[in-house]
Order: sequence, then C-alpha cells, then structure tokens
Amino acid sequence: MPGRLQDKTIIVVGAGQSGSGGVIGNGRGAALLFAREGAKCFLIDKEPASLEATAGLIRGEGGVAVTHVADSSDIDQAAGAVAACVDRFGGVNALHNNVGIGWGDGNAEDVDPEVWDQFFRVNVNGALWMARACIPHLRKAGGGAITFVSSIAGIRYAGDRMPRLGYATTKAALHGMVHHLAGQYGPDGIRTNAILPGYIDTPMTQQNEAARREREALIPLRRQGTGWDIGWAGVFLASDEASFINGHLLVVDGGMTVQFRPD
Repeated sequence: MPGRLQDKTIIVVGAGQSGSGGVIGNGRGAALLFAREGAKCFLIDKEPASLEATAGLIRGEGGVAVTHVADSSDIDQAAGAVAACVDRFGGVNALHNNVGIGWGDGNAEDVDPEVWDQFFRVNVNGALWMARACIPHLRKAGGGAITFVSSIAGIRYAGDRMPRLGYATTKAALHGMVHHLAGQYGPDGIRTNAILPGYIDTPMTQQNEAARREREALIPLRRQGTGWDIGWAGVFLASDEASFINGHLLVVDGGMTVQFRPD
C-alpha cells in the first residue's frame, strides 16, 4: 500500500541530532517517518557523522536517503544544497526545516550582541534561505509544503527561571515569516506552516530525574513529547491530508499552553 508521502521528494534540514542517549531527535524522527511513508529524503546537516547515521537508519529500512553537509544559515550553502537535491531527484515537493539553537541567550539586560545575532542567523535567516531556494522548485512542481519547526516559546513567556529572550524572539519572528509566505505563495499552491513543540524529550534536552518530573508536572498529559510526536506532525503537514492547511501554527505540547498557571 503506498505511503502518505509516496514518491515525494522532501528536504529535511537538521536531519542529524546533537547529544547522546537512546531517545530520537526531532529531525531524525521526522526523516525516518517521511521515508516510511514513501518519501525520497534529501537530508541536510552540519554534522556529517550524525547525518550519515540518520541516512543509515533509513536505508536499513529500505528507504531512500541522500545526504548533503551544509550550514543553512549561509545563503550560498543553502542554495547549493537545494540545487544538489534537484540534480539528484529532479525537483522538490516539501521542505521540513528543523534547524534551531536554543541556549545561551539570556535576557534583555545581559544578552551578548554576538549571541543575539547568532540566534537570528540560525533560527530566522537559515529558515528564510532554505525557503527562498525551494520556492521556485515548489512552484514548478505545482505546489508543495514548507514546514518550520518552531516552539511554544514564540507564543508564551517561559518564565524567569528560563531567560531565553533570543530564542523566544526568533521563534516569534519565524511565525511572522510563516504567515507572510503562506499569503504570498498560497496562490502558487505552496503551503507554509509551523510546528510549535512544547517540552520534548530529545538528546538536546536530556535532564535528570527530578527535572524530568518537574517538566512533566507542567503538562496535562503528564509526559513529555518525543521526536516521533513532532515527526508525525511533519508527516501530516507535508501530506495531501493537509492540503487546505496554510499559515497555521500547529502546537504540539500535550496541552501545556492551555493552562492558567499563576505560579
């Protein structure tokens, strides 16, 4: 039985994963699920070893994966990566942008200007450069999907215990980009959406048992999400099932943002 993404070419940016441990990262999880649903995956990451590990998992299951090492925050490298995908597969049907940095920024009184600029280079510029390079090919294909992995930090204040001004600001900027691209390129059949994860148990967010329990207590479902949860959201948004969804911010947080917590 054909998969939901059968024969679609999907670019996954940030297809490797940082950190260690037995859990799956958001980018790797999405790439594996895309391939299981029949997509041809063009995987991009800065880290060759981690990138090849993701590709190896896909190929081991009989899927199609091609790797390309690039820094998407560099406009020329982003354009080169998309060109390489088109050379290999003949076109692009979807972009899944999972790249982002989230630590070391601080608050308004102490954020380092260079760190602030780096947040924008990676979280905002990189997303734009990848979308910019993909749009002509998505238009040529008669439409397609652009999905950015963002965060609920872009719509909610994380609290004084977690001063992440650069992260929150750049994620909110990404939401503005989603709405603009959705409006501008919707007539071309190009749908642009974002996934907003809440607390997700990934290699980048491994914590001790006490911290894990504290995070889970903030979530109505009383568990953290996984890279698979974010990956399945990506599958849906890239598929024809989401053909009338455009300009949407899909919150995947177990209900965390619906609560009123005055503490």
